[in-house]
Amino acid sequence: MWGRNESPSKEEEAPPPSSSSVTLSRLGDEMQRSRIARLFRSLDLNGDGRIDPDELERGLERMGYAHMNREQIQEFLKKSDKSRTGYLDLDEFTSYLIAHERQLHFHFETLDENKDGKGIKKIGTK
Repeated sequence: MWGRNESPSKEEEAPPPSSSSVTLSRLGDEMQRSRIARLFRSLDLNGDGRIDPDELERGLERMGYAHMNREQIQEFLKKSDKSRTGYLDLDEFTSYLIAHERQLHFHFETLDENKDGKGIKKIGTK
């Protein structure tokens, strides 16, 4: 296969993903985007295809996130409104949430020491 001091080429390191794993990945992406689009529509209270600060505040309150104050909502908009229009369209909303869900998933997996999907154990427990 390889000589003594040779290393595998990139092609030999990992086989290409099977069509079923690619299909599952695409299905997962589609499901995630569909879930985010439903969330977007529930926050777009007037149905104009964009979420402004007032809609975001009212929509989050209706969903049980009344503890979020106006500053937190403005900070969310500041980070996610890439076009700097003062509102979010579906693409901005989706891009922001997907990026942050991936980041949260990475952190969770890092903290899930025994990989049981339950997170970290409480401090001081065995």
